[in-house]
Amino acid sequence: MSKESYIKLRAEEIHNWINRYKISRTNHHISRDFSDAVPLAEILKLHFPSVVDLQQYRPKNSIAQKKVNWKILNRNVLSKLGINLSAKKVDDLARSQPGAIEKVLFQVRNSIKEKEKQKVKEGEDVSVTDTPFPAYETTVVPVQLQDGHRILLKKIIPSHIYDEIKKDIEEKAAEIITLEDKVAKLERVLRVRNAEIRNLTSQLRKLSTEYYTNNNLKSK
Repeated sequence: MSKESYIKLRAEEIHNWINRYKISRTNHHISRDFSDAVPLAEILKLHFPSVVDLQQYRPKNSIAQKKVNWKILNRNVLSKLGINLSAKKVDDLARSQPGAIEKVLFQVRNSIKEKEKQKVKEGEDVSVTDTPFPAYETTVVPVQLQDGHRILLKKIIPSHIYDEIKKDIEEKAAEIITLEDKVAKLERVLRVRNAEIRNLTSQLRKLSTEYYTNNNLKSK
């Protein structure tokens, strides 16, 4: 696959992911829609409600004000996800430079997936459902269930997210097996090389001993 085809495929993947959300979009042109950071703030609010304050992000028209939104989002939220936008990147985003937002969204989506996967790995009480949650189609939903006099805290995860996490784990497991096989092969090669080195060292010592012995005999 060529680099251009890969970039196009990844962009389509990101666009499909964005279309799952009900967010503020006017032009449905991803570079312009996200130029003031508001739609991304809305997405992050669904996943990290305690971290994102949507009151801080208002629709803006000027590039300067759009950059203010991005700087706030970068400092307060993205940095906590391990994503740090440079001044050049912020400027490109605010100016709707083609391809800039897709790269950021790709990082954000991967960070969200890792966070969701971590919730499952940590053994939280999670259930899988095919029931649509319009505002939570891409996240784990906290719910409370009544069980007699007890209130049970559970988390419901949409089935397509569960399938993505399961697939990702299976792919990582396959990668680990492949890497373990490579390590085992390298260890075998190393053992053979070490044996060859020991053999050559032994021969060298033997030849050295014979050389010095013969020289000593001749000198006498």
